[in-house]
Amino acid sequence: MSDPRRIAKAGVVAAGIFRRLFQPGLIGNLGSNGFAQAVQIVLQLLTVPLYSRFLGIERYGVWLLLTTVPAYLAFSDFGLTTASAADMTARLARGDFAGAAQTYRAMRRRLMTAGLGVGAVVGGVAALPGTLDCAAEACGGRPGVALGAIVLYGLGVLHCTGTFSAFWAAGGYAGAVYRIQIIILAETLAALAVAGAGGGLVSMAFAFAGVRTVGAVWLWRELRRHHRVFVAPPAGTVDRGPGALTGPALAALALSLAAMMTLQGAVGMVGAFAGAIAVPAFAATRTMTRLPLQIALMANLASLPAYAASKARGDDERAANHIVLTLAALLFVLVPGAIVLAVAGPALLAMWTGGRIHASNALLGWAIVAMLANGCWVGLSNFLLSLNRQADFSLAYLALAVAGGGAAIRVLPVHGAAGAAFIVAMIDLAMVCLVLRQAVRHGIISMALIRSAPARCAAMVRMI
Repeated sequence: MSDPRRIAKAGVVAAGIFRRLFQPGLIGNLGSNGFAQAVQIVLQLLTVPLYSRFLGIERYGVWLLLTTVPAYLAFSDFGLTTASAADMTARLARGDFAGAAQTYRAMRRRLMTAGLGVGAVVGGVAALPGTLDCAAEACGGRPGVALGAIVLYGLGVLHCTGTFSAFWAAGGYAGAVYRIQIIILAETLAALAVAGAGGGLVSMAFAFAGVRTVGAVWLWRELRRHHRVFVAPPAGTVDRGPGALTGPALAALALSLAAMMTLQGAVGMVGAFAGAIAVPAFAATRTMTRLPLQIALMANLASLPAYAASKARGDDERAANHIVLTLAALLFVLVPGAIVLAVAGPALLAMWTGGRIHASNALLGWAIVAMLANGCWVGLSNFLLSLNRQADFSLAYLALAVAGGGAAIRVLPVHGAAGAAFIVAMIDLAMVCLVLRQAVRHGIISMALIRSAPARCAAMVRMI
């Protein structure tokens, strides 16, 4: 018979962990990332079959192409939000509140100016004759209007990114993630509702933009309420320009540009050289194979704010624990995930999409290779990024992405979506070698750390 006291104690422990899921700290960060993954999983399971059913494969392909535009608008911050987040985290950890406020205010000015400028450029390019002819029929003859709404949505995303960086630096990572995922859930459900009601791509784009605009205002007001150091800086704080962050910011820009070229850009390349009909197969396969990657990186992303703060305070022992947590998550999630996808991937994809989307063995195989390699190098590179060390590998990543784009011109017309997956996998494998070298150089990874990993994992479990 069970001991009531042991049951009660277990209940108290479980309740304590549940409360910590919504509080600042590693457990809270993991909880918010878990919520984010749950939202993403639900939306991925819903959107692919429902969009393909409501819109048809060809119009769904055009919608996927339209929704890559916000990724391009994200570059209008020129990498400053990433560099600013690392800088603000270090300053707050050292008690330099005025310096953190200066960094935040400079970042916001740059975002406002550059975002509007890039939005105007996108609008000007779209106005050129023939630019949007490929999307005219799918958008009911109004592709420019649909693109304008998506640009507005992208500006809202950019605003949320700047606000999130302040939450990240101030220890409010968990709360910001919960709020942003609520916004994403609302905007996606709104677009699905429009599509299900028979609305076109233009109406869907405006639904996206409207919900994101309201969400951006809400997120900013929450920052004002919980972290007033950014909106009411200490007396004597003087505004400054980006200054010393220009180098790290440009390196972060190169990193984001390369990521866009290998992820969102791959969708555009498939559409251009293999036709819009091939886009859903590539996108659905990539989404399915990236799910284990997203789960594995939850621990990595959750630990980055505390890792950066620990390094700023010189607490290398605590920083090492966060690295071990990432390595363990990658090992115990990605490897089993790859095995499951290799064995049951085609059946899972057919079940998920109702048999409307199929992937070749080559497409699925190379997507799995890319998943494993990407998890390895992204997990380690995020630690470098949190210390503003992205200049050590970002330009090489950009060069690989450009080379991959050139290769795609010759490979995709022959091999289609499978060729795109092959190119992405080769880029990720090259990045594993490069980032591992930089991680060893900066003391992030070492044989001593790997040997101590089992003991550190056991200690962290006991602390929970």
